[in-house]
Amino acid sequence: MRHHIVAVMGLLVSAAAWGQSRQVPAADQDRPIVLSGGTIHTVADADPIVSGFVRIENGLITQVGAGDPTLESGDQVIDCQGSHVYPGMILIDTQLGLYETSAVEVTLDYNEIGSITPEASALLAINPDSDLIPVTRSNGVLTGVVAPSGGLVAGWGATVRLDGWTWEDMAIQPRSGLFFDWPRVGFAKSADRFEELDALVRDARRWSAAREADPTVGPDARFNALLPMLEKEAPAFIRADSAPQIETAVAFGARHDINVVIVGGDEAMECVETLLAHDIPVVVHGTHRMPGRRDELWDHQFTLPGRLNEAGVKVAIAANERYTGHERNLPYHAGTAAAHGMDPHEALRTVTEYAAEVIGLGEVLGTIEVGKYGTVIVTNGDPLEVTTNVSKAFIEGRQIELDNRQTQLRDKYLQKYRRQGRLD
Repeated sequence: MRHHIVAVMGLLVSAAAWGQSRQVPAADQDRPIVLSGGTIHTVADADPIVSGFVRIENGLITQVGAGDPTLESGDQVIDCQGSHVYPGMILIDTQLGLYETSAVEVTLDYNEIGSITPEASALLAINPDSDLIPVTRSNGVLTGVVAPSGGLVAGWGATVRLDGWTWEDMAIQPRSGLFFDWPRVGFAKSADRFEELDALVRDARRWSAAREADPTVGPDARFNALLPMLEKEAPAFIRADSAPQIETAVAFGARHDINVVIVGGDEAMECVETLLAHDIPVVVHGTHRMPGRRDELWDHQFTLPGRLNEAGVKVAIAANERYTGHERNLPYHAGTAAAHGMDPHEALRTVTEYAAEVIGLGEVLGTIEVGKYGTVIVTNGDPLEVTTNVSKAFIEGRQIELDNRQTQLRDKYLQKYRRQGRLD
C-alpha cells in the first residue's frame, strides 16, 4: 500500500509540473502596424525620438521617424502617446524551456549524458509550453539563446523567439554557438581535460579533410557537429570565470582558429589586454551576485560590466539566475550596472544591441532600425527600472500576449481581498 501511495503522489506532482502554459501563441501579422506618438528609443542613437513612430510590415521595421506618420489604408495604428518604445531584450545563456522545476526530474532537459556531446542540440529539447516563458517575456525579454550545460562540451545553443507552438516556430538561429564548461586550471586532471579538447578538435579537422578527399569515409555525428564552429560559422561560448580559465580559453581559440565568446567573466578585468588583442566579447553572468573572491570589493559584480565596457571590451549581460523563473530579471541586472557607474545607454545596449552582435544577429535584432525585425516593446518608462511596466510587446510584428501565471495569481487574490472588503 505504501508503494501505491508514493506512486500516486509522484504522478500528482508530475501532473502539476506537466501543466501547459495557457497562453496562445500570437497569429502572424496580417496588416501593417504603426506605433504612433511615443518616445522611440532606437538604441542605435543615444538620443530618443520624441513623439515619433515605428512602422512594422511583414515582421520587419519599414519606417522610423519623428512626427506624424503617413498612414495607408488598412494600417493598424496603436496610440503610444505618453509611452516609450524600445527594442525587445535578448537573454543569452538561458535554460528557458529546458528547466521547469527541480522537484520533477522529467521537466529537466538541459544536460546530456556524457562529458563531450557537441552533437546535442538545445533547440530540440525546448518545451514551448513552459510557464516560465510568458513570465520572462512579460518583462520585455523577447529573444533568448537557450543553451545546455554540463560536461566539457555541453552542446549547441539556439536563438529563439519566446513565442510559438513548437520549437520549429520558435527557432531563429538553430545553432548560435557551441557551449563549453571550461575546466578549472591547476586542479587534478585539468591538463588531461585540455589535452582531450585539443585532441577532439585535431581529430575533427582530420576527419573533415579525409571526408572531403574521400566521400566514402564514414559519418561521425560528434565531429560533424563541430564543423560550424571550426569553420567559424558560429562561435564557441566558453563559460569561464577565473583569470586562468579565461586566458586558457582564449589561447584555445587562437590555437585552433576558433571564434570565442567568454561567458561568466568574473575576473575578466585581469585579462583585458588578452581580450582586446583577440577581440573577444564577454557575456557577464549577471550583476546580482556576491564577489567570487574574498579580496574583491563588495561591488565587484555591480561594476564589472561598466569597467569592461570602459576598457573597450564588448559586453553583454546575462541573468544567470539560479532558478530559471527569475530570468525575467534580466533588465534589472543591466539596471544595477547603470546604478553603479555604467553609462545608462551603454547598459541598455548590453541587453539589446551588444547582445545581438555577440550572437551574430546584429543585422536583424537589438535596435529599432529600418530592415530589422519588428521585435519591440512599449513601456511606461525605462525598462531597466523595476517600477516600469511593459504594456505591449511585438515579436516580428506579432502582438504577444503578456498575461502569465503570475499575473493570473495576482488577479485571483486581488479578487479575494476585494470580496472581503479589504481592497477597494
